[in-house]
Amino acid sequence: MMANLLFVTDLDFQARGRDYGSEDRELIAQLKEYFDMRVIKPFDKQLISNAIRADLVVVRNSGSVSGYREQYDEFRAAAQDGEFRVFNSHDGKADQTANKAYLVELFDAGLQVIPSALTLRAWNALPLTDSEYLAKPVGGADSDGLVVGEKDPPEELFDGSMLVQPRLTIAYEISFYFLNGIYQYGLRSTTKRWEMEPWEPSEEQLAVAQTFVGWNTMSVGIQRVDFLVTPAGEMLLTEVEDLNPYLNLHSLDDATRRGFTYAFVEALQELVNN
Repeated sequence: MMANLLFVTDLDFQARGRDYGSEDRELIAQLKEYFDMRVIKPFDKQLISNAIRADLVVVRNSGSVSGYREQYDEFRAAAQDGEFRVFNSHDGKADQTANKAYLVELFDAGLQVIPSALTLRAWNALPLTDSEYLAKPVGGADSDGLVVGEKDPPEELFDGSMLVQPRLTIAYEISFYFLNGIYQYGLRSTTKRWEMEPWEPSEEQLAVAQTFVGWNTMSVGIQRVDFLVTPAGEMLLTEVEDLNPYLNLHSLDDATRRGFTYAFVEALQELVNN
């Protein structure tokens, strides 16, 4: 008998440069071969009751939780209380927290992170503060509320609600994709952020990405670790997406895509069986 899997996604969610609906339809078609599937939107009022009846809940491209904050908080609390099992597990320390302040924590720890500040004092201590700046809501996503300004951001910007970073020159961007902590594949941007192509990192580059996976002690799930690369070749972390990472499956060759899908199925089956 197939396990009952509840797949949480918003197939209609619109995001710049990403086709969430197509990606999840492809995954759903593959998973139906192994599971009794039901698809539900993340803001459906029956989400928790359906989740309790399922053998496993898989959260995929569910969009920014800022649009359904109350429902998400209730769902997260129920999962953490053990009412149902979720993949990704809700014990990540990065984007799952809906608080980009983790970038300041990592930068202050001396890791390879884009310089980030929450206070004016911290900003004044950053390198490259004579450049333009980017300010992002601490609880934001998908560039919602992004502010781009000249040097010397106003003092009132540092009220704790905005993460402020220098606007750096980018040669290209790279993303590492991990499943249950195991590296799966890498992609590199071509001309735009979400126009990606297959790319093989060096051992040193992969080790840098694994540093952040090790820091983010998420039990089970998929996480995408994103970096910008400067013209000098320096990797600087921009994000650890551990809630509902877009996978860019359409950018993969057939063999890599099949390999990832099989690994995903195996991870879900193992979680159900245990």
